[in-house]
Amino acid sequence: MSAVPDIPRTLDDLRAAVHSEVDPRIQLCLRWHGEQVILDLIQVVYPLRGRGLARAALTLLCELTDRAGWELSLQPSPALGSDPVRLAAWYHEHGFRFDGPPLPLGQLGWMTRPVRILIDA
Repeated sequence: MSAVPDIPRTLDDLRAAVHSEVDPRIQLCLRWHGEQVILDLIQVVYPLRGRGLARAALTLLCELTDRAGWELSLQPSPALGSDPVRLAAWYHEHGFRFDGPPLPLGQLGWMTRPVRILIDA
């Protein structure tokens, strides 16, 4: 990856940055909910899985939303055959935390990643 792109102004800017800096075949579904950016989907096509592309895309997405001052939220889901508990652990590595009280066993709620203040050295 090259240097972090400029501060995004729109969700299309986020998608474009991930596609140009990581891989154009990564599928991202992003939407606004109030002041939060909701990440509904991040997916790498099967032939490209296992190469770290989703990790690189999520890392860049987190960096860019931090630069823009936008909070990210998502809900780990078993959609597309994913293990939601494993997904939650992966998102936790990227700074996402569960919102609200714990849910019954087997249910996962929303996770939010607050904006991290970036300090230029």
